[in-house]
Amino acid sequence: MDNRATRLLRYGLRQAVILVAALSMVGSQLPMTAFAEVAQEAQVASERANSDQGVTVTDSEAAATTDNTDTDLSENHPDADAAQQVQTDKQEADEKAAAAEDVPSAAKGEQEKQGASSDAEKMQDSQSAEEESAAASLLAASDEADPESSRIYSSVDKLVPGTYSVLANISMRDPIPGMNLRAYATNPLNPESINGAGGIPNVPVKTRNATLVVAADGTVTVVVTLPNPVFTFQKLGTSDGAKITNVTTKPIEKKDNDDDYNKKVADAGITTRIEHITFQLDNLSGTYHLTGNTEYATTLNKFLNKDLDLDLDLANAKKEVSDDFAKTFSDQATGVKLDVKANASSSAINELSEATLSVASVTSGHAYEALKVSLGQKYKTVPDYALYTIDLMAQGPPSYQMTQWP
Repeated sequence: MDNRATRLLRYGLRQAVILVAALSMVGSQLPMTAFAEVAQEAQVASERANSDQGVTVTDSEAAATTDNTDTDLSENHPDADAAQQVQTDKQEADEKAAAAEDVPSAAKGEQEKQGASSDAEKMQDSQSAEEESAAASLLAASDEADPESSRIYSSVDKLVPGTYSVLANISMRDPIPGMNLRAYATNPLNPESINGAGGIPNVPVKTRNATLVVAADGTVTVVVTLPNPVFTFQKLGTSDGAKITNVTTKPIEKKDNDDDYNKKVADAGITTRIEHITFQLDNLSGTYHLTGNTEYATTLNKFLNKDLDLDLDLANAKKEVSDDFAKTFSDQATGVKLDVKANASSSAINELSEATLSVASVTSGHAYEALKVSLGQKYKTVPDYALYTIDLMAQGPPSYQMTQWP
């Protein structure tokens, strides 16, 4: 083997040994893949040098050459610069690898921080959305095709002085935007089942529930009670046809065993709600529009500023009579009682004095099934009920007939 080939061979092997030695010192800091790649490059470089000179080296020659490498790598040796360059390159590679590891770690930390914040926001949004969705689902259960057609009001030209019982409803349109319904504050049904009245207040009350007084000077006032604990009135505005002369409030209802609901309402600053409203009517149209109101819907946890409609069924107002004549009729079999009163001038007093009460229980038929369906629409579970046909009979045909259920 000539001296040139030997020198080239030794040079290639030195390069490989330098790389291997440098990698050995920092192997714990360099990824194994990088270590293997650099070592492989050194081996390829050595083999390429040998191939260019047509030199074949035996294992024993390579081992002998490797043993002498340390003595040849002095500062003055021509290969020292190459060795220093290898170490410099290796150091730069280590720094890049460390930086590469730090970047994903920092990015990961920032990502986790953003992710945690995002998750908290999503959780809060989700909880709010779930509350509104639950309330919306309950209110959307309405089967009213046209909420306006269910309103009950009528007008009269005149009412004689006296005290009347009258059907009154106060409602708002679309407590949830986009939903075609009315919410009636005069209807006690509510999504929270407070006071045992679970249901949707999307229909008007259909029995006389307010007191109307006509004074001797013609002044007409009506007192309306608001039993709904969920669609609460906090402030009332004005109406051209009905002036508000008095308002009374009551403490807001709380739910048993539901601290979250009670806290939600308290956090909104709600401690009371309007319970009774006294209106002075300027006309007898039977329908009045109020603007400038503030409502709070507990289920939605939302303040509203909805216009309100007061509807009165004036044509069917019932004038209260004095106790000039009073009689109570009872049916022992069913426990049904009927109180009858009449003014002294009534022509029916003689007939009423001789009348008898007849009560028949209804357990089947169209009326019975219709009542069952109606109750099923208003309550989560159909309550127990009894249906009766009641006749108040004098001589001849029944003088008074009614259908009643407790």
